[in-house]
Amino acid sequence: MTLARTRLLGAGLAAALASGTLLAASPTAHAAPVFISATTSQYHDTGQASSCTNNSPAIPGTPVVPVAENGAPTATSVSTTAVFTNGGDPSDVLTNTATLQASSSVKSTNGLPTSITTSLSGTAAATATKGTSTCNAYASAGLELDFDLTTTVPLWATLTVTKKGPGFIESYIYEDNAVPYQDVYGRNLDGTGTVTVYLPPGHYRGYVEGDVSKRTATTSTTAFSGTASITFAPVGSASKAPSGKASKYVALPGTRACATHNATATLTTKKKRIKQIEKVTFSVNGKKAATLKGKKLKKGKAVGLGLADNAAADITATVALKNGKTRTVDASYLACTS
Repeated sequence: MTLARTRLLGAGLAAALASGTLLAASPTAHAAPVFISATTSQYHDTGQASSCTNNSPAIPGTPVVPVAENGAPTATSVSTTAVFTNGGDPSDVLTNTATLQASSSVKSTNGLPTSITTSLSGTAAATATKGTSTCNAYASAGLELDFDLTTTVPLWATLTVTKKGPGFIESYIYEDNAVPYQDVYGRNLDGTGTVTVYLPPGHYRGYVEGDVSKRTATTSTTAFSGTASITFAPVGSASKAPSGKASKYVALPGTRACATHNATATLTTKKKRIKQIEKVTFSVNGKKAATLKGKKLKKGKAVGLGLADNAAADITATVALKNGKTRTVDASYLACTS
């Protein structure tokens, strides 16, 4: 079951963005650091849905731990305990403990952000001295990775959450000093939620976080796990790298050209292979876009394929060989605009 609700203000979705690893192009790098800051922090909560006496220990402090850009994942942990006693029966005690661990990282390449991730695991464990208590208490322990970054080029950002067990998970990003934001989150239901948004060049803040929490009156232990992430890719970059047996006859580009609204494929520069080709057919999103045969089959010939800026593009080159065999190569590219 999908657990995430999404809320959108001022940012468009990339409708045709395929799931999986996004292959970034090589944009112009900039000297300023990508992540202005990246830190983890923790939070705690206890309470009851009863009228028992609260004997919970003091909630610990909330240290802030820096996360190094492109460094090793930062490990953090937090634990919260709620203890409630039945005022009319001191032998009736409920102890509820939430414990959570996280591994957090922020990554960049070529002067641009690539990912922000926190992976979480924990337990919600309760012990009632009588098996079932008249006290009904909850404990919650959470960890959050906050970030602050800049980008000089437009990006696609994909927010994803996945979780299993009692608790909360969220990925959130917003434009600094502005209203537009995107949020994917869910509580208690197991599943995955994801959404992709267009980010103009600018300054962005946000966080990925999760908590384990459970309200109970009985002895029980429940596991929690989840991951919250935001991944980034430059507009026009390849979401699926060129692949296929026809790649030795036709080279599809590593990125589409947003400035010229097209993608340029190139025929092989080897004369021997050109002579093996009967015809090359190019298609964009399943529709024929260009055909080369006869005298148009020349070594190193560049073929510009016009693309709509606001749509993702699946490009396929089908090579019909003179021996009757057919080979293909294909690639997928992110849209250039929302």
